[in-house]
Amino acid sequence: SVNNLSLWDEMRAFLDLYGHQVRLSGREIFEMVTLKAAAALGLEGEVGSLAVGKKADFIVVDVTGVPDGDDDDFLLEMVKNVRDYNVRKVIVAGRVVKDVM
Repeated sequence: SVNNLSLWDEMRAFLDLYGHQVRLSGREIFEMVTLKAAAALGLEGEVGSLAVGKKADFIVVDVTGVPDGDDDDFLLEMVKNVRDYNVRKVIVAGRVVKDVM
């Protein structure tokens, strides 16, 4: 774990520590920090994915400069390359709480 509240840094730390032992796609890593994290907390009915009836919690990320690839490769490249300053908008429970677009 890292000493800040950046989920991007946490995902990169996971890759650095375990990426040589466990081969996960970018999609699987994103599922770990969204769907599976919500399930682990018993909140899968409220958060973890975008669906009717759930709280709309999501971010908009500037992916300029992230290398292209297929779906999984692109998500993995996002994990490796996106930093907190690339987050342009944050929406929590359907309400915009950060907007630097």
